[in-house]
Formats: sequence, C-alpha cells, structure tokens
Amino acid sequence: MAQIRSGVMRGLNKERESILRNYLVQSEKTKEQTSNSPIIRALSSLSRDQWRDCLHDYLQQLFASVLHVEVQDLNKDDALLDMGMDSIVGMEAKTKLEEELGVVLPIELLITGPSITELTKSILPLLVINPSQIEREISQVPLPTYKTDIDSWIVHHKPKPQAKVKLFCFSYGGSKGASLYRAWQSLLSDAVEVCPVQLPGKGNRIKEKAFTDIERATEVLKEVLVPELNRPYAFYGHSSGALLAYRLAYKLWREIDNKPKHLFVGAYSSPTILPNPVLSLTREKFKARGYNEIPDPENLSSITPEEREQFLAALHAVSPELQAVWESQEWQQLLLPTALAELHMVRSHTMKDTLTFNVPITAFHGEMDEKVKEPEMHAWQELTQGSFTFHTVPGDHLFLHEDQDQKRLLELISHHLEQYYT
Repeated sequence: MAQIRSGVMRGLNKERESILRNYLVQSEKTKEQTSNSPIIRALSSLSRDQWRDCLHDYLQQLFASVLHVEVQDLNKDDALLDMGMDSIVGMEAKTKLEEELGVVLPIELLITGPSITELTKSILPLLVINPSQIEREISQVPLPTYKTDIDSWIVHHKPKPQAKVKLFCFSYGGSKGASLYRAWQSLLSDAVEVCPVQLPGKGNRIKEKAFTDIERATEVLKEVLVPELNRPYAFYGHSSGALLAYRLAYKLWREIDNKPKHLFVGAYSSPTILPNPVLSLTREKFKARGYNEIPDPENLSSITPEEREQFLAALHAVSPELQAVWESQEWQQLLLPTALAELHMVRSHTMKDTLTFNVPITAFHGEMDEKVKEPEMHAWQELTQGSFTFHTVPGDHLFLHEDQDQKRLLELISHHLEQYYT
C-alpha cells in the first residue's frame, strides 16, 4: 500500500479538515495490511470474466455511500464529478478502495470524477499489477496540453436556458477549483446561471499544467468562453482568481462587442498595487530559506525532499490554511506545481494604471482578512470609469466559504445582478 506522509491541499472548513485527517490516519493504519475484505473474497470465488460486473456493483454501492445518495440514483455512466465528487470525497473513496481492494490508486484517478463504468475499467487491471509498478507508471504519465471542449472548463454546472445573466466564477489559488461554487446555483436566483470555471491544474484537471502567464491564461480563456457569452454576463474572482477575472474582463471589454456587465472581486489587492503584497511576502519567505526567487514549477522533478520541505514551509508561512490540508505526499506532489505556477501567474501581471475600463466593479473584503488590507481593496476603484461599490463582510480571507459568510456574499452579488434582468 502506498504510504501517505506530509503534503498539501487548501481551503477546508474545520469539519471537512477533520474528515480528511481521519481518512489519512486510517490510511496509515491500514497501509501494511493484506486485504481480506468481502469484495476480495467475492472476486476470489469468481472466474475472471465475472470480475467486471462484481467490481461494478461494489463501486456503485461504495460511491452511493460516500456521496450520500441512493444506489438506484447513481447511474453507472454518469460522471461522479456531477454527483458531488471533490478532493474530500476522493480521499475518502481512495482510503476505502485501497483498504478493501489492496491496490494503490492515484488520487487524481478519483477526483477527476469518472463514471462508475470508467472507474471499473481503470481498477480491474490494478488487481493483478504489482503496486510498485503502478506507482512507476503513474509518475511517467506526461502532462496533457490544454483542452478546448467547454465541458472541461465549465463544471458543476446546470445549464439554464431561461436565465437572464451568466456568472462565471474563478476560484482562489490551490486545488479547490470549480467545486468551490457547486452550491451557488441553488442559492442564487433562477435568473442567474452560475458557470464555475475549472482551470488547468485544479480539481478534475489536476494533472494538467497550470497557467504561469496571465496573458496566456486570458487568451486561452477568451477562446474557450466567447461561444458561451450568449447572454449578459459577469465575473466573480476570489483571491488570485480576482486578478484573472479582471484581466479576462478587460480583454473581452476591449476585443469583443458583447462586453461584460459587471466584475465582482474578493480578497485580492487591487492590480494597481505592484508588486502584489502577498507575492512580495512569499518572495521574502523563499529568500529567508536561501532562494532568490519563487521556484519554477518546471524544476520540481529535480529537487530533493529537503528542498520540497523548504518550499512547503515558505508557502505555509504565507498561507497557514495550506498546512491543514496538504496532508499526504501524494497531494504534495500533485498540488505544489499548481501552487507555484499560480504565484508565477500573479507575478506576470506588471501593468499599472493602464488597463482601465468602464465595467462596474464590486469589491468584497473580509473584515478579519489578515492577508489583504481594506485600502488595498478600495484601490480597485482606480480601474473602472464605471460605478464602484465596496462591501465589508464577516469572515477572513476565505469569507466565501459556507462556514463563514457565504450567504451574505451571495445576497450582495444577487442584488447587484438584478439590474441586468429586472
């Protein structure tokens, strides 16, 4: 069984953090055990040509349990991503499957949200392959190029043809990705169609190379999203996602006729403030550990375990919330490249006081945010010739989470969007 040591994920509330820690502890306890579970006994009693159906039924029952749905409601060909699969559910499923099947599963196999049918095909060969060989093969899989199909970019999404306005949402740095906005559709008006944007390197695209350059990111996003801009639309970006939302909004405002109606930003210092304060702090933490600059994610394959620990320590010093969730070496290997890539993307924004437009901006600041100061959020008004609105909401840097003041945030967003459909 593959070992689980120290590593990284981010942005969990206390309850989900506790759940993740319990699974990791349980995984450590069972990693050396030889499985003698009911499913292994069942498979042992069957001929190999009967394994597929048996494994399929087992997976359907297991995922119905971890996703808290009825077995009959879990269609074998539906993507688990659409049923609620995320990093926490993926970790729970991984722990159970490795314990009960005695195999080594890469976490990315689960959090990409395959269907039961696809997962059955993937797991069957692992039942007869040496785990160490599996690990070698996983590490040799090359990173794919950027996808262009819209289903890769807009996930956790329920199309609403009757909606009057679309809200495209960009998550903060790390691996949380579009699942952060899964519940927003049910919490906002039916007149709003929520479109969570899944960037490369996040969520079910965790094995893809994350953007390191803001110009490249906005060019790719423009190409992908323009066909979806068939109604009035707005953007919400949180933390580094706010920078990306702003630069994309500006690009679309400048280059196409159907211009964005509104830009919502939260927990990110105005792009007019250069260098970005959090980026400067991160650089200082790396310099204190002997690195002149934030490491290049392309060079991670050649670093030593000691260097990896130094990188993590520097990131944790800036974002303590990271340490609570990067709890396995496997997560660490998957998420560190994206975390570094996103810092490089923030650094690539170098234009000051030149990218102004007339798109209205609404800025949100968490009153307990220790990373971003209130005047740095007020400075967003320098970027628009349109209206500017500022709101302070209860909570810290991650005030958009459901265990903080997500409800108030959505009430304010909904209020501002009403002008575009009433």
